[in-house]
Amino acid sequence: EAFIEAILELLKLSEHANTRSQDLSGGQRKRLALAVDVILTEARVLLLDECTSGLSAADSAEIIKVLKMLAHEWGYTIIATIHQPRRSIFESFDSVLLMRNGRKVAHASPEAISQYLQAHGVDITHMSVSEAMLEQTDDDERAEAMTSFFRDHQVEYHEGGAGDMDAFTPAHVPYWVQVAVLGARDLRVRMRTLALPIIYFFQLMFGAVLIGL
Repeated sequence: EAFIEAILELLKLSEHANTRSQDLSGGQRKRLALAVDVILTEARVLLLDECTSGLSAADSAEIIKVLKMLAHEWGYTIIATIHQPRRSIFESFDSVLLMRNGRKVAHASPEAISQYLQAHGVDITHMSVSEAMLEQTDDDERAEAMTSFFRDHQVEYHEGGAGDMDAFTPAHVPYWVQVAVLGARDLRVRMRTLALPIIYFFQLMFGAVLIGL
């Protein structure tokens, strides 16, 4: 209970603890969804898809602020996809993975990507960095040049000094371990809501009776 209260306080939802979700604003609902993920997820890794889409500038900034607090103060690993972020949001990330047609173009700090664009004649003072990146990757030749640059220079992508993502070798996990881990996780999720197995059971029984008749 103390953990839940701490999460609500962090996400500025304490005063809405007894408010129905349909009565919350768009930004508050986004933060509520994030709170549910944090509370129900045992692993300290959050995968977020378009977490700022449809939000105002103020709500988007608040979401990013909360994510940075979860990462830096609570020890969470945050992996988020962002569609054309504003400069302030782009610069808030510790590292950025830029992809094109399913391939990695660059994995570096926002500062490194901005410096690359400026060094190659892209004026990012009159456009957002995301727009500049899109322009670079829309052209095959420029996209290949950018890919080669970040691959060859092994640009550091966060303050810890870790190298390029390609330097890491993924560990091979046996198939039976994957099945065991995912099976145990699915069981824990189902057991959290004991009503679901009961509902499933009666659905099967009701269907069997109807078919039998």
